[in-house]
Amino acid sequence: MPRTLAYRLEDNPLLGCAHVRWLGETDDTVESLNQSAYGTSEREDSDVRTFIQDYFDHNKELTPDGLYGGVPSYRVINEAKGEFSKQQVLDGRRRPKPLLASKKYGNMWW
Repeated sequence: MPRTLAYRLEDNPLLGCAHVRWLGETDDTVESLNQSAYGTSEREDSDVRTFIQDYFDHNKELTPDGLYGGVPSYRVINEAKGEFSKQQVLDGRRRPKPLLASKKYGNMWW
């Protein structure tokens, strides 16, 4: 992977807009930058994934096509309220690799 490049947006009053000032290479990684942007730690991601897996294990039912075991995503998100945000639940299912597959039936994600 190429090294990460740092930059800063600086105001340019003459042009009435911002311009990019390149600051060079940095030791930051994609993971560390995502953690700071999303405000989640590796431990929080792990906690979300554990919550999702536990909820799935104890609440799965047949999907509308009758072929799979699943849970409507809105139920997982609602159950997580107070402990995790909707975005944390969505991110937790995807990171670092897909924990559970998603499939849409009509207008509802399972």
